[in-house]
Amino acid sequence: MKLLWPNQRLTLALLGSLFLASLGAAGPRKYKIHDEREAEEFMKELDVRYSHECNLETLARWDYMVDVTDADKEAAANKAAVRYLDFKGEAAVNSSKFDYSGFESVDLYRRFRFLSKKGPGALGVDDLTKYKDHQSKMENIYSTATICDYHDPTQCGLTLEPDIELIMATSEDWEELRYVWDQWREVSGKLMREDFIQFVELSNKAAALDGFRDTSEYWLNSYTVDEREAAAFQVASPLSQDQFQAMTDQVWQKVSAELYKKLHSWVRWKMADVYPEHIDLTGPLPAHILGNMWGQDWVNIADRVMPFPEFPTYDVSESMVQNGWDIQQIFESAEDFFESIGLFPMTQTFWDKSVVNQTEWGKVMMCHASAEDFCLGSEGEDYRIKMCTEVNMEDLVTVHHEMGHIEYFMAYKNLPHVFRDSANPGIHEAIGDLIALSVSTPSHLENVLHLMPGEGVKSGTSSSSEHTDDEKRDLNFLMRMALEKIAFLPFGYLIDKFRWGVFEGSIPTDQMNAAWWQLRQELQGVTPPGGSRGEEFFDAGAKFHVPANVPYIRYFVSFITQFQFHAHLCQVAGHQGPLHNCDIYNNRDAGAVLRNALERGFSEPWPVVLKDLGGSPDMDPQAIISYFDPLIRFLDDELAKAGQCIGWGEDCVKSRAAASDQVGNARVLALESINSETSAQSTSVQSTSVSSTSAQSTSEQSTSASITSVQSTSEQSSSEQSTSASTTSMQSTSDQSTSVQSTSASPTSVPSTSEQSTSDHSTSASTTSVPSTSVPTSESSTTVPSTTVTAPSSSPVTELPTTEPVTDDPTDEKDAKKRLEEMDAEMTIHVQAAALADWNYETNMTEQMKNASIKAWMDVKNNFSVFHSTTIDYFHYEGFKDEDVKRQFELQKNLGAAALPKDDLQKLTDIVSRMVSTLSKKVCPATNSKCDAESEGMGIYELEAKMTNATETYDNLEYYWLEWREVSKELLEDYKEYVVLENKTADLNGFGNAGLLWIDPYTDANYTSDDFVSEVADLWNQTKPFYANLRAYVFHKLKMKYGDDITTNDLIPAHILGDMYGENWESLYDLVAPYNVTLPDISDLLNDKLDTVSNMTREVEEYFFVTMGLKPMTTKFWDNSTLENNGDMVCQPSAWDFYDVPKDSTPDTDGDFRIKMCAAKTQEDFITLHHEMAHIEYMMAYSSRGDDRKEIMPIVFRDGANPAFHEAVGSAIGLSARNPDYLKSVAERLSKKEEFTIHNAEMDDEMIVNHLMKIALAKIPVLPYAYILDSWRWKVFSDDTITDYNKRWWELRIAEQGIAPPTKRFPKSEFDVGSKFDVAVSTPYIWRFVAQVLQFQIHHKLGEICRCKDDINCPIWSCDEAGTALTKLMSLGRSVRWQKALGDFLGDETGGLSSEALKNFFMPLEDFLTTYITDNEISVQWNPDQINKYMDKEREEISATVPIVVGVVLACMVVVVIVAYFVGQKKQKKKLKAMESQVESGGHTNMEMKESKKEESSDSEEEEEKEKEKETLDERF
Repeated sequence: MKLLWPNQRLTLALLGSLFLASLGAAGPRKYKIHDEREAEEFMKELDVRYSHECNLETLARWDYMVDVTDADKEAAANKAAVRYLDFKGEAAVNSSKFDYSGFESVDLYRRFRFLSKKGPGALGVDDLTKYKDHQSKMENIYSTATICDYHDPTQCGLTLEPDIELIMATSEDWEELRYVWDQWREVSGKLMREDFIQFVELSNKAAALDGFRDTSEYWLNSYTVDEREAAAFQVASPLSQDQFQAMTDQVWQKVSAELYKKLHSWVRWKMADVYPEHIDLTGPLPAHILGNMWGQDWVNIADRVMPFPEFPTYDVSESMVQNGWDIQQIFESAEDFFESIGLFPMTQTFWDKSVVNQTEWGKVMMCHASAEDFCLGSEGEDYRIKMCTEVNMEDLVTVHHEMGHIEYFMAYKNLPHVFRDSANPGIHEAIGDLIALSVSTPSHLENVLHLMPGEGVKSGTSSSSEHTDDEKRDLNFLMRMALEKIAFLPFGYLIDKFRWGVFEGSIPTDQMNAAWWQLRQELQGVTPPGGSRGEEFFDAGAKFHVPANVPYIRYFVSFITQFQFHAHLCQVAGHQGPLHNCDIYNNRDAGAVLRNALERGFSEPWPVVLKDLGGSPDMDPQAIISYFDPLIRFLDDELAKAGQCIGWGEDCVKSRAAASDQVGNARVLALESINSETSAQSTSVQSTSVSSTSAQSTSEQSTSASITSVQSTSEQSSSEQSTSASTTSMQSTSDQSTSVQSTSASPTSVPSTSEQSTSDHSTSASTTSVPSTSVPTSESSTTVPSTTVTAPSSSPVTELPTTEPVTDDPTDEKDAKKRLEEMDAEMTIHVQAAALADWNYETNMTEQMKNASIKAWMDVKNNFSVFHSTTIDYFHYEGFKDEDVKRQFELQKNLGAAALPKDDLQKLTDIVSRMVSTLSKKVCPATNSKCDAESEGMGIYELEAKMTNATETYDNLEYYWLEWREVSKELLEDYKEYVVLENKTADLNGFGNAGLLWIDPYTDANYTSDDFVSEVADLWNQTKPFYANLRAYVFHKLKMKYGDDITTNDLIPAHILGDMYGENWESLYDLVAPYNVTLPDISDLLNDKLDTVSNMTREVEEYFFVTMGLKPMTTKFWDNSTLENNGDMVCQPSAWDFYDVPKDSTPDTDGDFRIKMCAAKTQEDFITLHHEMAHIEYMMAYSSRGDDRKEIMPIVFRDGANPAFHEAVGSAIGLSARNPDYLKSVAERLSKKEEFTIHNAEMDDEMIVNHLMKIALAKIPVLPYAYILDSWRWKVFSDDTITDYNKRWWELRIAEQGIAPPTKRFPKSEFDVGSKFDVAVSTPYIWRFVAQVLQFQIHHKLGEICRCKDDINCPIWSCDEAGTALTKLMSLGRSVRWQKALGDFLGDETGGLSSEALKNFFMPLEDFLTTYITDNEISVQWNPDQINKYMDKEREEISATVPIVVGVVLACMVVVVIVAYFVGQKKQKKKLKAMESQVESGGHTNMEMKESKKEESSDSEEEEEKEKEKETLDERF
C-alpha cells in the first residue's frame, strides 16, 4: 500500500539518514515536521484516502458476509482486509513524522494524536510475526475447541455455539453443567496459557515503543483527555488512564453495593430451591449454574428466579405473529421511532441494499446482526444492516439497536474520517441500547406498537401478595432487565481489570489463575464448581475476548452510560414517574439533544459529549440505580423477610446485622438459627457431595474416556489435571491421522484437504476489533449451519476394553471367537462415532468439526490398540479351524502406526500435518506474480482449474506448474524423516519396509508381495502399447495447438496435459476429439423435468439399480444424504457407511448409508451419482449375511475385497451409465413418451470412437501414473541410500509415461513428486491402477451374463441376472480372499487380474489410433533414457557470510566514490582559480609555475590524507 510521504524534505532526510547509517554512524536524530499548513494538507489527503480504503474494505467484507459460500468473495474480503490494515499501519507511521504538539488548531492536534499510534505495528518484523503467531494460536485454540456430550460420550464435536451454550442455557442437571463448564476450560483457556504469557510480553513491548507504560495504558488511551484538550474544550481537568480506572472502580463499587449484591443474594436464594444440596446461602454462587458459560448474563435462568412467575414476561413475540407483523414492519417501526424524535430517515440505499431477510435473499449469510457504514462521509448515503431477522420481540429490539448505529453513522458523516466514530469505544453500543430502553417499555409495546405481552413464565407461587398487578408486572420486567444488565457489570469490569494487572505486572504470570478467581469471587461473587483451580489452568482464556485480544471495558462503559443518557433525555422530554417507564418516542426535544451529541462523533473529548447527553461529564451510576429503584426496594424487603444476607462471605455478617434492625431481633435470631443449622448441614452435604462426586467422576472418566475425547490417550482423571498433555498435543494433530483406520472399517469417502478460513468483522467503520453493535453476552458464530444428523443408535461404550486377555490359553478358539465378537461390538460403536464425526466435518467444514473428527479417529486407534494387544496379538489363531474366525485375525494382525512408540507416533503425526499444511499454501496468479500470496494467491483447487482451462497460454500453464512445485519442494526434509518412521512402523508390524506393509492387503499365504508387484508390472506392460498410441495421438494434437512453444521432440511437456499431474487428460477432449460429432447429453432434460438433485436421484438413478434386481436406497439414505451444496462443505463426491443398524432389522433396508456431493442436474453429475450409489449397493450387500440377512457382518469384513474393489464396482456401473442406450431410456422415462429425441442416441462408428476417446482420456493415463507413483515410493522405502528423490521420480516418468518437466529440475533439492497430495498424507496409490483394470473385468462379465453383443452397448440396467451375480460378489465383502471372490464371479479359478477386458473395450479406439498414427507418420516410441538431459546441476551452498562480505565491499565502494567526489570538487575549484589568475596576468611566471606545482603537491598530500581517513573509516566499518 503506497501512501505519499508528507513532503520531499522528509524523503531527503530519510535518504540522508540511510547515508549516515552506511558510514557506520550511530544513526540520525529523529526528524519531525512542524509546519502546520503542511500537516493540514497531509491530513486532508489522508482523510480522502482513509474514506476510500475503508469503503473498499467494507464493500468486500459486506459482499462476503451476505454470501459466505462464495470462495471468491471470501478471498476478496480477506485481501481487502489486509490491504486496509496495511494502509492504516502506514498512515500511522507517516502521521508520527509530524510534531503536532505546537499546532494551533486543536482539531488538527487531536487528529494527529490518535492517528499516530502504531499499536502492534511498532514492533520489529520478527517480534510482530511472533505477536501475530501467538494471537493466531490462541484464537485457533478457542475457535476449534470442542467437547463430548455428557450423556452420550460417543457424541463428540460439540461446539461452543450453539451446542455448549444451549446446554448451559437450558440444562438444570448440576453434574452435566459442571462437566460442560469444566471441559470447555480444559480445551480452551488451559491450552493457551503459555502463548498468552509470551503475547503479553510482546504486547507490552509494542506499547513501550509507542510511548506507553504498558498495554493497559495503550488500551485506555481513547478514554484519556490531555491538558491541551481539557483547556480547549473546557473539561474540568485532564483525565489519565489511571484516573479513568479509578473512576470505573468507584462506579462499580456503588452499583455493587446498591444493587448487584442484592440481585446476587436473590438469585442465590431462588437457585437453592433448584439445587438444595449444593448452594451455600452465605457464599458465592457456583459459576456453572447461571445459564451462561461465563456467568455474565443470567437471563437464561429467569424462569427460576422471577418474583411473580404467574405474571407476563413482556415477550410480545406471539402478539407480533397474531397481528401479522413481518420483517418490513419491524424495520419501519424502528425508522418511525427515530423520525419521531427528529432524527434521520433511512436512506434509499439502506432500503435497497440492506439484507434483513435470509429467506428472500436466498444465500447463506452471517446471521449475526450488524450495522455497516460504508465510509463515504459527507458525500455518501450508503448505510446498511445485515441480519437474519425473525418476527419476535428479541429481533424487534435488536433492529432498533442496529438502526441506532445507523443514526450515529449519519449524524457524524460530515466529520473527518478519524472523528467518524463514537465519543469513546463504549458509547456506540450505549446509543443502540439507549433506544432499546424505550422500545422495551410496556407502554411503548402496548400503546405505540399495539403489542400485548405473552403468558407468565410458569405457574407458581408469587413471592409476595402485597403488590398490585401493575407493580408485579413492572417488577418482573425489571428483574429480567437486571438479569441482563446488572449481572453483566462485574464481569464487564473484571476481565480488563485482570488484564490490566497482568500487563502492569501486579499479577505475576505464575499466579494468573489464582488472581482471576480472586477477582471473580471479590467482584462477582462466583466460584468454580469443583473448588480451587490450579495454575495449570488459564480460565480467563475461556472467554473469546482474551485470546482475541479485544478490550472489554467498553461494554462496562456502555452499560453505565446508556442509563445516564436515558435519564437525561427523559428529563428533557418532561417524563414524570419511574424511569423504567420512560419512553422518549415522539419527543423532538430529547431527539435534538441526542442528535447534537451524535453529530460530534469523536471530534471532542468524551466527557464533553457525556455532559451534554448524560447530564454529567463523569460516568455516574446514579441513573442505573434510579432505573432499578423499585426492584431494589423489593429486594431489600423480600430478602430481609426471608433472612437472606446481602452479598457473600464477610458481607453476610454486615447485612444480617442490618436485617436485625429492620425486622426485629427475635425473628432474625430465629431465622439465623434455622439458617445456621441449614447452612452447616448444607455445607456438610455439599462437602460430602463434592467429594463423592469427584471420586465418582474420577472413576467414570478414567473408564469412559475411551470415546469421549482425546483425553482417553492419557490416564487423566478429573482431579489429576497435570497429566493432560495428550489434550494439548492432539490440538496440533493434522487433518489425516496416519494409520488410524487399522480395522479398515472407515467409510468410503474422500479425505478433505482444504480448510475454510473464517474472519471476524467489525460492525462499523470504527477501529474497534469486535462487532460494535451487539452486547457481548455471547460470541457470535459465523459458521454456516450444517446438516443435523442423528447419533448412532447403539448404546455408548462406557469403559475401555480390559488390558488383560480373557483366557490363559492363547490357543482356545472358543474364547478367541467370543473375544472377537466383543471386540467387533465395541469397535463398531467407536467407528460409528468416527464416521459421524467425519460426516459432520465434511458437511460443515469448521475447525471444531475437524478436531472432533480427529479425536474420534484417535479414539478408534486407541481402542483398537488395546484390543490388538489383548486379542489379536494374544491368540495363536494360525491353527484355528473356523476359517471365518481365522480370517478376522489375519485382517487385523497389523497394528499400523499405532505400533510406534508414543513419541515417534507424535512425530509422524506432526510430519504429516506439516506436509499437509504446506500443500495448503497459495501461489500468485500469472498476471500478478508478485502478489501477496496469502491474500491474493490461489490454492491447489484453483490451480487445477487453471491447468484444465483450454484458454490458458503455454507460458501460464508452465508458470502454474512450476510454482506449485516450488511449494512441494518444502516437503522434502519432512518426507525424509517420514520415510524413516514409516519403515520403523513396518518393522514393528513385521515387514521389511513400508512398501511391503502397503502391499499386504493384496497378499495372502499363496500370493506374496513379489507376486503382486510382478502381476502389476505385467499388467502395465500389456496395456502400455495402447497408452503409447493414445499418448502419440494426443502429443500430435498438442503440437498442432502450441507449435513452436513445444521444443521437445519425443517427450510431452508435463504442464500441457490438462491436469496438474498428467494423470487425467479428459479436459483435452475438445482438442483431441477424433470426429466432429457431439456425444449424447441429457443435461437439459434433467434440468427441465426434475425439480431437485434429490428428485433426480430418487426418480431416475435408483431406477438403474432396481431394474438390475439390486436394493433400493434405505429411508435413512434419503433422510440424511447431502446431495447439493449446503454451504461450507467438502464437495468431493463420496459414499458413506455408518455401521448403524437397528436391532432385529436388516441393514440393506434399515441401515444408515449416505452420499455427500455438491451435485447439479447435469449429465456428468448424473453419471457420478450412479458411481456413488454403486458404492452404497456394495455397502448394503456386505453389511449383513445369512439366509435371513439379519446377521450383522463383522466390521472387519465390511469393505471391498481388496482396496481397489469398491472403486472398480463404482466405475463399472459408471461405464454403463454413460451408455447412450441407457441415456435414451432415461430420456423416455422423464419425457413420459412425450416427443423427445436424444441427440445422436444411436451411435455410429464415429460416435463410438469419440465416446471411447473421452473415457480413455480419463482412465488410461492414470495407469502409468499410479504405477510409477507407488513404484517410486516402494523403491524409496526399500533403499535408504537413495538421496536423489527427484531424479528417480523423473526417470520413471520419462521411461513409463513419456513425459518430461517443462524446465530442468534439480535431482536432490527439488521434490516434484510431493506435489501430489497423496504423498503428503501417506496414501498408497496402487489401488487406482488395480481399480482401472478390474472395473473392465467386472463390466465385461456383467455384459457376458446379460448376453450383450459387445461391452460398449450393453443394457445391464435391465438385467436382473447381472444384479444377482454382482450382489453375490459384493456380499462377500472382505470375508474371503479377493482372488476367490473375483474368481467365483468371473468363473475363473485363478481369480487373477487381467488386461484383456480393458483392451477389448477400447478396441475400436485402438483401431482408429493405429490408422491415424500410420497415416500421419507419427512416431509412437520415445527415448526412455533421457533423464540427464532434464536434470540441472545442484546449487552450491553459499556461506551465510558471503552476502555480508559483498555488502561491506559495496558500502566501501560507495564511500570511495563519495570521498573522491568531494576531493575532486576541491581540486577543480583550485585549478579554475589558477586559470583565472593566468588569464588576467597574461600567463604564468616561473615562480607562479613553481607555486602551482607546490599547490598540486599540497593537493596530492591532502588527497593522501583523505585516503588515509577513508582507510581508517573502512577498517572501523
